[in-house]
Amino acid sequence: MRQPRPPLLVLLLGVLCLGAGEARAQVREPALKAAFVYNFLLFTTWPAEALAETDQLRLCVDARHALASALGELHGKPVGERRVSVQHWDRDAEPAGCHVAVVGAAGPGAEPALARALAGGGLLTVSDGGTVGSNGAAIVLVREEARVRFDVDGGRVAQARLALSSRLLRLARRVL
Repeated sequence: MRQPRPPLLVLLLGVLCLGAGEARAQVREPALKAAFVYNFLLFTTWPAEALAETDQLRLCVDARHALASALGELHGKPVGERRVSVQHWDRDAEPAGCHVAVVGAAGPGAEPALARALAGGGLLTVSDGGTVGSNGAAIVLVREEARVRFDVDGGRVAQARLALSSRLLRLARRVL
């Protein structure tokens, strides 16, 4: 026969479980956003010259960015015939050789070197926050209540000479 648990011990275990749930929720959002970014890679087509002579799809992120660690988990994952290579770059420098740049809500308007790289085409920019159209990113991750969604700037996608799958565009909250 099992002995009943003392009420204080049950209360203490309940409090510990609540704290673990909050910690898990904090970890989940960066991992979820990284999964979104990975799916963006899977459903994007780059111009042939942007991927010539490489077996990698280079994803660049500032090492200080909140998603840097979660995006690091994408290193080595397959995207078609290529593998993701996650690289850190200083947001004040041009992300040379990058195919994807993950930026903060301030976006390329606040980063002149990134704005120059965008002009060359072949660079998918994903912003973690902000408003589509105002920060220069092709895709903007947005938090809507308890969900993560995304908006697409079709003009920026076209300017970068990229093509997004219609399946991806159907999932977007807004396509401008």
